[in-house]
Amino acid sequence: MSSQNESVAFFLRFLEERFSQFRSALNKLLQAISGDARPPKLEAAQTALSAANDLQQAISANDQPPWLRPVQIAIQTFLANPTSTATPYALLQVLIAQSQAIESQKWHLSKHESSVDFDAVYQKHRDEGRVPELFDEMINALASIVQSKAVDSVKVLASLENLIATLKSNRKGSFFSVVGTWDFAAGLLKNYLWQELSKLPAIGSFMQALKKTLDEANTEVAKLHSGIQADLHKQLSTEFPLLTYQPPALPDYTGPDKANDTPPNAG
Repeated sequence: MSSQNESVAFFLRFLEERFSQFRSALNKLLQAISGDARPPKLEAAQTALSAANDLQQAISANDQPPWLRPVQIAIQTFLANPTSTATPYALLQVLIAQSQAIESQKWHLSKHESSVDFDAVYQKHRDEGRVPELFDEMINALASIVQSKAVDSVKVLASLENLIATLKSNRKGSFFSVVGTWDFAAGLLKNYLWQELSKLPAIGSFMQALKKTLDEANTEVAKLHSGIQADLHKQLSTEFPLLTYQPPALPDYTGPDKANDTPPNAG
């Protein structure tokens, strides 16, 4: 199989995975909506809406199936009016009405897309940008935190070492490995590690340096996406599907005495 066909096949697998997650979330919502307890309904609706939004982001505007937007609107309406007795029934009606179209959905890419050497386009923009360099800076900042001996939590140290290894393995990997690694790193830091590390005054300067690198990496990954998108749009003279990007939320450093912190053994 040529590299072009492999890229197309990878895109289709990626889309099918998103679609499978969406259908699973929708089935759980159908089960929850028929129950009496409100919290499970709201939780299932939030999960289904998130899966629907993820699916929408994976498809160009022109290629979105006609059933997707009505489902999103119905779930949003239900979540906006959780105490109403009418919205659960209205949501159920929409899901039932769209169920056959959802189950019969098939995904295809046009023959124009199959002729694009996506890997070459990606590698060109990756090599022209700073993403690998900034991954290295993140690795160095995280390694400095580990080597500072200020972290005494075994769980936090294990998470840091896992993150460092992941960044090293994927710093110059494929498009999806780089983007997936960046999303993983940003999510792990924001949702867990940042809170734990911010409690340690001794690593304040390392944290500030890491935050600066994270901000720069977020900008560079967004530039990588837009550059690839522009090249593909130029080659195809049409909007290229499956390549949308939403920058992840990054943490803010609010550790103690951050203005006066210095790295261990500095100076």
